[in-house]
Amino acid sequence: MSLVGQRRSLRNRSVYQFKEPKERPAIKIKPLHFKLAAVACILGALIWGVFFSPLFVIRRVIVSGSEDPALLERARVFEGKNIWRVSADAIEEGIVQDFTQIAYVTIARGIPDTIKLEVHERPVALVWVALTQLAFSDNEGIISKVISTPETSPPPSEGDQFASLRVTIPENLAATPIVWDTRGAPVDARNFRLPEGFVSFVLEARQALKEEFQLPVKFFLVRETTLQIEAVTERGWRIFFDTTRPFASQRLGLRTVLDTRGQDVHSYIDLRVDGWAYFK
Repeated sequence: MSLVGQRRSLRNRSVYQFKEPKERPAIKIKPLHFKLAAVACILGALIWGVFFSPLFVIRRVIVSGSEDPALLERARVFEGKNIWRVSADAIEEGIVQDFTQIAYVTIARGIPDTIKLEVHERPVALVWVALTQLAFSDNEGIISKVISTPETSPPPSEGDQFASLRVTIPENLAATPIVWDTRGAPVDARNFRLPEGFVSFVLEARQALKEEFQLPVKFFLVRETTLQIEAVTERGWRIFFDTTRPFASQRLGLRTVLDTRGQDVHSYIDLRVDGWAYFK
């Protein structure tokens, strides 16, 4: 082959160029990433341990301040739940709504597995009697409890001077004022409430009649409406009041009658008309 041919052959020959592969840089994890991952793991473990682990499952529910079997049974529904996931406000709201005798509930957590319910029942300020029902009212007129008793007599009539009236009251409520509803309308604790100011009027009248006028009250009567009430005293007198007016103004009328014509009173004193007093 001539020199010219060799040159052509060299010019047509494919030339291959080989490049050395570059090394990939190593992935570097910054210390901050390690810290964030560690914190996330710790937080996850804490959340699981506090809210989902069996360590904080409620195993004991202690109820104080009430012996109501229904309430004790209701409290057991919290057993088996996580102590931190139970809402104290929801517990109190549910119990107060379902049990009218309870005013409020104080809730305490005993870590890790105990919850305590301290129940505060409504105080009984007045006993409302309707046929065979005894309804216990607090100072606001809210009925806390209704019980049935076969030992109440029928509503008294005017003719018998209330001699047949009798009712068995629990011993711890013996000193509580009694109000007879002569209409005998049944009482539902959830839907029945005495008018605002009625209970305070009865309490004030009863105390004043006993301490100021030496006229202890046996019981009160409601005949047609709670706007009017009559007190039956141990002397046998009846004193009629208007519960829509302050007791102070009617006290003055009662004092005037007793001081000027007390010896002539044998049956009743009626103070329902403002500025007037009638007696027999």
